[in-house]
Amino acid sequence: MPYVSELKLAMQNFRHDNNADAIPKALHDWRQISADNGLRFVIEGVETQADQQMLDDLNIGLRQGYYYGKPHLLFYRGELNRTSRIEKNA
Repeated sequence: MPYVSELKLAMQNFRHDNNADAIPKALHDWRQISADNGLRFVIEGVETQADQQMLDDLNIGLRQGYYYGKPHLLFYRGELNRTSRIEKNA
């Protein structure tokens, strides 16, 4: 996989089949594929303490999701001041 630096998987992709028991095996397999190819492995969609515990048990450290906090807007240099002025004038 010469054109990618990471594999990023969404927990939602595994939940839709109502087959939660299969999630740890699938994540383990994808983590191994990532390691075999020298890629970072990131899980998104972490929503509960149970999700976090499962990822801890699987030793998957890179994760994101509502469990850790609501997404926030990112601003580029100079954008914050321009946006603040717009909001004040609204």
